Amino acid sequence: MSSREYILKKGFYRSGFNNFVSFTTAFRGPLNYRYDGWRGILYKVYSIIIDLWTFIAAAGLIIEFVTPGIPLISRCLSGFTAMICFMTMFKWVYYYMNRTSFENLLIEYESCFPNDEFKEQLDEEIAKYSKMFRPVVIYMTIAIILTQMPWCFIPFVNEFRGKKPRVIAVPANFLFDPTVNSYSFLAICLLQTFAAYLIPVKNLAFDDVFYCYSSRQLALFSHLEKSLDRLLERHYSINGVDRPPGRKAELDFINWVKYHQKTITLMEDLQKLFSPVLLLYFGLISLSMCMNVFVVSLGELDFVQRSFCGIFAGGNILGLLFTCRVGDLIIYKSSTLPNAFLNKLTAIATKREHRILKLILTRIQVPSTMSAIGVFFLNSDTFQSTDMGLREQMVFKNDEACTQTQMDI
Repeated sequence: MSSREYILKKGFYRSGFNNFVSFTTAFRGPLNYRYDGWRGILYKVYSIIIDLWTFIAAAGLIIEFVTPGIPLISRCLSGFTAMICFMTMFKWVYYYMNRTSFENLLIEYESCFPNDEFKEQLDEEIAKYSKMFRPVVIYMTIAIILTQMPWCFIPFVNEFRGKKPRVIAVPANFLFDPTVNSYSFLAICLLQTFAAYLIPVKNLAFDDVFYCYSSRQLALFSHLEKSLDRLLERHYSINGVDRPPGRKAELDFINWVKYHQKTITLMEDLQKLFSPVLLLYFGLISLSMCMNVFVVSLGELDFVQRSFCGIFAGGNILGLLFTCRVGDLIIYKSSTLPNAFLNKLTAIATKREHRILKLILTRIQVPSTMSAIGVFFLNSDTFQSTDMGLREQMVFKNDEACTQTQMDI
């Protein structure tokens, strides 16, 4: 293992990277294959099979969605799942096209604060935020296993029970009729059952990479606040301390300014790298949820189908909420940096120190924000506006359905 690979592996796993999701979906992020020798060959074959399985299942849904002449409800029922498939495939392609950028960014996070005298404090912050993000991916994976897979497995069970007619769980077009015999029908049922795990969890695996980078960014902002507080306490404590002689304070604050500037640069690189994905994410999630609302509002689904749509919508809303909350946390942690100046006797600073402190205060007044190419900002306001739009859509469709029913009567 080269030194670069060692840095990448160490950096990802201490940032909260989920090993189970990575292994089962064959998505390693910037890391190379986990095995060498014959085990590495087997894992590469497994990765190819998983990617091919995902592609076939996703292609069937997308073809069904774009096929002309199908009923509107079938198009929408396959549409909101097809949007997730398209998003997963886009993330997969985008990652492989920008793999080097992902690697370089993580290496920058690992080496951003050289010769930091508070290195142990930074490691504690990294561990703290990795523990905060790690359970989210685990819980969402469990939710997918307990909801999506059983839904797609129901037709498989019905086939053995002899229940007719044969209907696959999610409308899809595989360029042949899978219901002509039991073998093809059972094969498609198994394909969709495992795809119900692979497609959303492969999508979640990419999000896990985003959470790893976000946890590092939050750790840096938190570390900057605490290190600045310790430096100010060292030189301007209201309790009265003997100040270090010479230009020690000046050099300490100059180094802090360099670290802060490096953190802002990493924040800009993080936003630049993930902005296209986040833009597509917000767009496709909104479109998918609108299709979901339309299908449910038509009132032509049974209880099981409505339950599936509700669970699907709930999972997407929770994912959107957590992504927006990541942006809220970044805004919050970057806005608390001025708190380090509270209860500090900065009036005793020299002229040179005063100029540096003024520069620091000027730099930290504006909190950092994250957005998708300046269109969608990662914060609670974006989530609330999206959720409110979906509610209004639901109310409008319900009113429209009631009006149509009254006209029929």
